[in-house]
Amino acid sequence: MVDSVVVWLQGDDSTVTAAFDEYAKLQTEDDALPVDKDLQPSGRKRAFIKAVVLSLALATVQRLSGAGAIIQYTAKLFSISGSSVAPNTASIITGIFQLTGSGITIFLIDRVGRRILLLVSSFVVVACLAMLTLYFYFLNKGMLEDSLKILPIIIVCTFISFFRLGLGPIPWFITTELIGADHSNRAQSYIVSYSWILSFVVMKTFVMLVDEFPVALWLVYTVISVFGYLFILFFVPETNNKNADEIRLSLAKTYHINSS
Repeated sequence: MVDSVVVWLQGDDSTVTAAFDEYAKLQTEDDALPVDKDLQPSGRKRAFIKAVVLSLALATVQRLSGAGAIIQYTAKLFSISGSSVAPNTASIITGIFQLTGSGITIFLIDRVGRRILLLVSSFVVVACLAMLTLYFYFLNKGMLEDSLKILPIIIVCTFISFFRLGLGPIPWFITTELIGADHSNRAQSYIVSYSWILSFVVMKTFVMLVDEFPVALWLVYTVISVFGYLFILFFVPETNNKNADEIRLSLAKTYHINSS
C-alpha cells in the first residue's frame, strides 16, 4: 500500500527505496541544523511578547493615522475644505483610488516585502497629513488662493492609495506571521478588539473636532504618523519569505535597530 502511494506521488520512474532514501537525507539535514537557545521556552515567551507589542503598535499607527475617518467622512471633509470638486464626486474618485491601491498591493506584497511597503506607505501618509495640516491652516487664515482648492482631492487620493498599499492591509496579516499559529487565536482577538476600539475613538473625535479644530486634528494625526514611521523603520522586521521559526528566532534575540 505504501509502495503504491509513493510510486503514485513520485512517478513510475521513482523507486520506493530511492524515495525513502531522499526523505531520510532531508530529515538528517534538518536534524543537523543548529538549535538556537532562544527557541527554548524563555526565548519563545520573549518572542511572543515582542510580537504582541509590535502588532499592537502597528494597529495604533494604522488607526491613529486618521485613515478610517478620512475614508468614512470623505464627503464631509471636502465640504469643509472648500474644495473645487463636489463632495459626492470626490467620494467616488477617492473610492476608485482606494480600490486601485488595494489591487496593486496584491501584486507587490510578496515581491517587494511587507517592511518596504509599510515604510513607503507610512512615509507618504505622513507627507499627505502634513500637507492637509498646512492646507487647513492657510484656509483658516484666509491665505489660500482659489486655484489651490483642487489640492484636497489630490492629497486625499494620494493618501488613500498609499494607505491601501501598505499601512491599511499589512498590519492585519503580519500579526499572524509575527505571533505564530500556536498563540494566534487568542492574541489576535485581543489585537483586533483593540484596533476597532481605536477606530471608534478616531471616528467619534473626528466628527467632534474637524469642524472647530481642523488644523490641530490634522497635526495630531501627522505627529502620530511620524512616530509610526520611525517605529516601523527601527523595530518592525521583514517577515516575507521567512518561516515561523526564523521570525520567532529574530524576535527572541536582543532587539537592535535593523533593516532585515
